Amino acid sequence: MSCSGRGGAPTGRRSWEDLDRERWQQRLIEHAYRQCVAPRLLRQRAALDPAAKEVCLFWEAVQNLCIWSVDSLWERYRARGRVPEAGLFNKIGLAKDLELHEPGWTDAVRITDIREALWLTPGAESYCAIELCLNTDGEGIEQACLYRLLTHASYPAPRARKGMLRLISFSPARQETAIDIARLDMLQRHVKHLIGRAAGVLPAGLPVSVDPASAAHNYVNLGKMLVEILRNYGIEASVAGMPAIEQGKVQFLIELPPGIRVTQPEALADDIKQRLRLKTPPLIEHVAGHLFVSLEVRARPIFFFWPTGWTSSAK
Repeated sequence: MSCSGRGGAPTGRRSWEDLDRERWQQRLIEHAYRQCVAPRLLRQRAALDPAAKEVCLFWEAVQNLCIWSVDSLWERYRARGRVPEAGLFNKIGLAKDLELHEPGWTDAVRITDIREALWLTPGAESYCAIELCLNTDGEGIEQACLYRLLTHASYPAPRARKGMLRLISFSPARQETAIDIARLDMLQRHVKHLIGRAAGVLPAGLPVSVDPASAAHNYVNLGKMLVEILRNYGIEASVAGMPAIEQGKVQFLIELPPGIRVTQPEALADDIKQRLRLKTPPLIEHVAGHLFVSLEVRARPIFFFWPTGWTSSAK
């Protein structure tokens, strides 16, 4: 991109005709298509023939990713007054494979061919995950949990800035979510439980990676109460395993019927707070067809009595 002076010798400066946002965007889109997208579409054209709509959405998402990348570099250029240097997007490679083994599992689970990475974008104060995702359900908490799990496996001290993970999804429009690392760490135990069950190494009825002796019987009844509250919302749910008790919280993993989601988690949290007379609303997250509910526990245990006449399908 160097230009020549009057005598034809390079001046060492960038060509001003290249300092144009739209030109950068178009060049990056062309490069992405020629080098990355087109070769893969050609190799998979037979399998992708019935999915023309999804392919068009995917290509639109790729273009939006290119435009966003250029916009990030352009803002950097405008702020500093010089062309961005190479390698401005810092990449953090994650583990290529991951082996999980929890107490009570019949075997280890090995996940291979992992191609994920985290990035630090210009001017950002937290690492982010960038993905092309045509599934727009939820806020991406499942994907963020997996990125956090991979980070734990890749580095002894997981990298995070200001306790946030940014998840940037193109589906095909850009959607950006900042998720508190503390929320993701709370879900790791349950994410492993779901992976173990999907891999078939989790015996039926095994508690959710927690010593059964640490889960008091009154908290089991508390799980039944949560199921009854959901039943009042028209949701026939059940508790998956025993509750996990750690760091001053009781955590439940509740299995939902296929295709069912809680559309107003804030209202449900307020309802649970009032009915169970809690001081703070519980944390509620959707995770892979389950509902994760975390209740704060005080220093002295609260004993919950099962109301007469209530029934439950909780296991």
